[in-house]
Amino acid sequence: KKLQKRKAKPVSIQFENIEGYRNYNFSIPNTRNNGISALLRVKNEGDKIADVLRSIYDVFDQVVIVNNASTDDTHEKVKEMIARFDQDRKVLYYFYPFEIALLGEESSNTEEYSVHNLTYLSNFGLSQCECSYIHKWDGDMFLREEIKGRYKEFLKVAVKSNKCWQISGQTVYRSLSGDFFIDPQAIYFEVQIIPNDGSVYFRKKGIFESINYVGAEENTFEDVVFFEMKYCDREEFSHWGTRDFPTQRKKREWKVFNAVREGRWEDAGLERISPEIIFGATVN
Repeated sequence: KKLQKRKAKPVSIQFENIEGYRNYNFSIPNTRNNGISALLRVKNEGDKIADVLRSIYDVFDQVVIVNNASTDDTHEKVKEMIARFDQDRKVLYYFYPFEIALLGEESSNTEEYSVHNLTYLSNFGLSQCECSYIHKWDGDMFLREEIKGRYKEFLKVAVKSNKCWQISGQTVYRSLSGDFFIDPQAIYFEVQIIPNDGSVYFRKKGIFESINYVGAEENTFEDVVFFEMKYCDREEFSHWGTRDFPTQRKKREWKVFNAVREGRWEDAGLERISPEIIFGATVN
């Protein structure tokens, strides 16, 4: 009889925080099912989270939400969304009560294994994901309605590829008057799709976090997948402790955000976009 080759057991990585909070020690991976989990770390996204969840619910096999000490109505909006729409019971909802160090000098000086470091929060989120692949998503990312069907089919292929995948989003701003403007210069690619096998996880990199995928093959989904929304009636940069931004991307976002706030969207090179294009069937 020919022996079947056994699949290698996933590498288990233990995480213990330096503050000694035992309930927030964890290990990855926590894989139980084939498919893909969307991982959302959210804080004060009450004005976006319902539309975000509606845009992605049918696309993913599981949606893992980690609420990081929100002080607005994010919790109520998530609970309402689960009660009304989660017939398939695919949403897992967790609280992470610790304040995260502001990006800049504060995050640079915060240990990687501190519960106050963004990297530790992100790995905590990974540890709650049960599917064989994980898609990093954010509480301000709206899946483009026109790409939803094609993207769902792509994800079925991606989860069998044993690769990391880059995807892209485009920044959209909502003005104080409620109009929407898209930035033609703001299409950014990042690795967002990773295997949930313990070989890929987050590491601290300077003031930021970075997905560690050394040795893993990387590929790219070329079409723009989501709109990254910035609302000018809220403090979209409150997680930053500096305005001396270290990347050209953030420098442009800050400049454009203020231009839209002041009604100078044409000076910033933006184009008007209708709400129906952004929200599709989710528009109220």
